[in-house]
Amino acid sequence: GRNRKCAEIFAKSKGAKPWDEIEKEQLDGQKLQGTITAKDVMTCLKAADVVGKFPLFAKIYMISFEGEPVEDIVKFADVIAKH
Repeated sequence: GRNRKCAEIFAKSKGAKPWDEIEKEQLDGQKLQGTITAKDVMTCLKAADVVGKFPLFAKIYMISFEGEPVEDIVKFADVIAKH
C-alpha cells in the first residue's frame, strides 16, 4: 500500500527525502498515518522513560526522524539475531 511505497522511496533516498515531501509527491494530499503515530508513540515512551524497552521501534524512529542511516536497520537486525 501507500505506506510501503513511501517507505521504499525514503529508503532509496537513504533518508535524504523528508516524509512531507514524499507525501506531497506520492499521496495527492493524503497523509501517512504511520509517521504521525510513530511521533506520538515516541513522545509517550519518552515521557514514561521506557524507550529502552522498545529497541526496534526506537531504531526505526531514529532512522525515520533523527537522521540515522537507513542501513542501520540491517545492522540492528544482525545484532538482534545474534542474541
